[in-house]
Amino acid sequence: MRRQILIAISDSYQMNRVKEALESELIDISIDLVFDEQTAKEKIKSKAYALVVTHQHLPKDGKTPIQEEEKRGLGLSKWIAANANRIPTVLLTFQSDTEVIEAVSQLQNCDAVFIGLDRWEDSLIKKVPQGLAAQTVEETKRLDVDIYIDLENNRAEADLKGVNFPRSVEREQLKIQGSAIIKLSMNAAKEVDRTDGEKWQKRLQKLGEALMRHIFQKNYEFNRKFERLIGEVGGLQNTRIRFIVGEKIHAVALEAIFGPHELQSREDYWMLHAPIYRTIRDCPGYEYPLFHEHDAEMNGRPINVLIIESPTEGLIQFEGFTKQLGKLENVVKECRNLKKYLRPFQTVGRVNIGEVKLISWKNKNRPMKELLRKALEQENQSWHVVHYAGHSYFDPLTQDGYVFFPGAGRTIDIIQVDQFSAWLREANTRFIFLSSCHSSELGFVFAMARKNIPAIVGFRWDVDDDMAVQYAEAFYRQLLEGEKQSLEYAFLKARKNIYADNPYNPIWAAPVLVIQVP
Repeated sequence: MRRQILIAISDSYQMNRVKEALESELIDISIDLVFDEQTAKEKIKSKAYALVVTHQHLPKDGKTPIQEEEKRGLGLSKWIAANANRIPTVLLTFQSDTEVIEAVSQLQNCDAVFIGLDRWEDSLIKKVPQGLAAQTVEETKRLDVDIYIDLENNRAEADLKGVNFPRSVEREQLKIQGSAIIKLSMNAAKEVDRTDGEKWQKRLQKLGEALMRHIFQKNYEFNRKFERLIGEVGGLQNTRIRFIVGEKIHAVALEAIFGPHELQSREDYWMLHAPIYRTIRDCPGYEYPLFHEHDAEMNGRPINVLIIESPTEGLIQFEGFTKQLGKLENVVKECRNLKKYLRPFQTVGRVNIGEVKLISWKNKNRPMKELLRKALEQENQSWHVVHYAGHSYFDPLTQDGYVFFPGAGRTIDIIQVDQFSAWLREANTRFIFLSSCHSSELGFVFAMARKNIPAIVGFRWDVDDDMAVQYAEAFYRQLLEGEKQSLEYAFLKARKNIYADNPYNPIWAAPVLVIQVP
């Protein structure tokens, strides 16, 4: 995604010198130009800028001439530090103006550049934050790996594509044993989260070793090419692995691949080093996922977040199935903490969060599903991110998924995934996080993907809701404050962080990310 830079300078000559200096040194940037303080503030409120460059002498608005004694450029810098403190700012000033220099030294994320000196543009470039500069070269080399597995036709293929270096292997045929792959189903690892100690990890590792053997080691020529390209990009950390799968294989824990990497020098779970995610075959998304590099519509726009707090519990009977929904101790805490965490981003930061709405069961005489339907179907209202905390269920016989909401009195309302997905599409949802504690179903994630939801995070196994809270917090922290605004990299970093703190809890291995692109 292009980084947005704002230049707020009234003098066109100086503005162009700044613009040319930035464009000559940075790549993948988009620059907005404004000439007064009022317009600059309006822009900052509506976009997520990575850098603001301004001049100490700036007019109040487009109709008022500059009053140098007001030093409105300094005032703008102070306003950014107080209201949008994640935006680095460079203030053009004069070496003789000690008052301004002293004021700038007291501001966080603000630097002064002295104009009037020879080659002051070089000083400007040196003041560009290292994080911004680093992002321009962060992905100079990357290997994208697409593995297609079609068990219906007993066929597997792989693409290896070098990003920013001229290497690729297109549509390499893989030899697979369909029956052996099917045996590596979710059922083989279903007891993973019910076993204490290290036994579940041994089972998961055994599954991962089998996947490594069937997909890579038995395809010697492909594996040799893959290892060579991995070496060229510097290891798994510069690799993205996507499995493109159909219905018969979606239950297999493909993310659990365990084996050698880094040129055979070590063995580990690959999902702790590279983002591994999925795409469901023949089910394109209706829109681009959140933070997708080709999504021109969302570029720079505020992201609206809807949080659904649904702490249902009790016995449900519906269309042939009976299920006991356990008590969710931490759903309210999870949702309220998320809303509180998002609040500062509404003031504008590196990621611009727009509206944040929490739907909770406040009125026990009014079904919660009515509040949700009204919010999602509201005309001209988009909810780009939806966080659902509650129970979900997927019936493997009927292939139907369900979510549950508190109804009137003590009843529980049941909504099919088809209906829920239709509401999400009406709301232009680009990403949904399913924090479905204790009744998480992998099948539900894929049911939503089949209904064209662009991106989904869910859990493979039942997880304790207190651990689900920790994972949600880690994920959003990486998504909104991490080095890359990317679903797959936030997914990877959250997994690594949770693993570092809880290596013996299945929470780090349970999450699944599905991304569907139009």
